[in-house]
Amino acid sequence: MTRPRCWTAGAVRVAVAAVAVAGTTVLAGCDDEEGSGRADPPEVSVAEGEFDPDVPTWTVGSTLLTPDASYDLGTEVLAYVRTSVGIVFVAEYEEFVYSWTGGEPVKIGETGFGGQMLYGDPESPYVGWRQRFGGGARVVVYDQRQGRRVLEEKRSSELVAIDGKDVYLRYAVLKVGVRRIGRPGTERVEERVVAAQDGVRAFNTDTGMLVGPDQESARPLDVRDDPTDAVFSPDGRWVIVNDGGLEVFDVGTGERHELEYDGDPQAGGFEWLDTDTFLAQGTRDFTSLSLLECVVSEATCRLITEVPIDWEHGPLVAFADGTSLWATFN
Repeated sequence: MTRPRCWTAGAVRVAVAAVAVAGTTVLAGCDDEEGSGRADPPEVSVAEGEFDPDVPTWTVGSTLLTPDASYDLGTEVLAYVRTSVGIVFVAEYEEFVYSWTGGEPVKIGETGFGGQMLYGDPESPYVGWRQRFGGGARVVVYDQRQGRRVLEEKRSSELVAIDGKDVYLRYAVLKVGVRRIGRPGTERVEERVVAAQDGVRAFNTDTGMLVGPDQESARPLDVRDDPTDAVFSPDGRWVIVNDGGLEVFDVGTGERHELEYDGDPQAGGFEWLDTDTFLAQGTRDFTSLSLLECVVSEATCRLITEVPIDWEHGPLVAFADGTSLWATFN
């Protein structure tokens, strides 16, 4: 049994009890040329039960927080994503990738800084990133429940999205393909796809953002700006785009639904907690970061937390979208 490094304030809503699972493989964060993973596999702590998907999370420095609990991860977090069993994060300064499921963080890889560093699906145990390899990089996908890599794409490619067992990859000349975990081969899909959820896809085209099973039959969204990515609700009914506002779009009609918040109007959604609730992030005069919880059926948002920040001295703050908000040079 691994003892979680955490303390609680109120009811703990994130599972932290851990059990040791032997016989799984964890690959160290080094170049594949060095033969990582050949030694006897270490024991891996896997959370007993799954993280509650309804609980908002964020990190400040080395601490993972929820409204009711705090967990010390031992190193500053640059970016992270949630899976169905824990979180996977990139450490500041060293850029190693770690898996955390309630015990000690386990190093599982290494990635480069910039943009979206991690991709995951909160309803599955899979997470992916671009692993450094020689003078370049390759895409790897890690199963956090089993504690091992389940896919490595050696061709030059970038991650687009992970939807269950489907891994969307962008190759040279904007070609996009889907690799299904556990099956050989790649399925070619439209090159403009930027997000997917249970067969519904979002396409960033020259004429705007479209949603549907394929680009030919996809429906345009009533967007104001030129969004480049999207996040579907778990049931595929709603989609958030980085359109610079507190709003969602009806996948069936393409219509915009705006939500009210008596505060910073610059916040934008990035993660769904359930089929009716999403999280949004914003900033107030660039001196603090705001985390909001928005309920679509009520058309309102409320402030969960506001973190004062300092451009020079931090703290480093991250939300569960795999993107680094910024790094300080302290």
